[in-house]
Amino acid sequence: MDTLQNWEQGRRKPTGPAKVLLKIAAKHPEVLLEVA
Repeated sequence: MDTLQNWEQGRRKPTGPAKVLLKIAAKHPEVLLEVA
């Protein structure tokens, strides 16, 4: 949870796989519903 809060508050930026997943979620949110 701390990681997410740090991203939201601009203290850190997502990197690696998390960054890729967030880009996919932004462009194609329906994909996340399929895997949830």
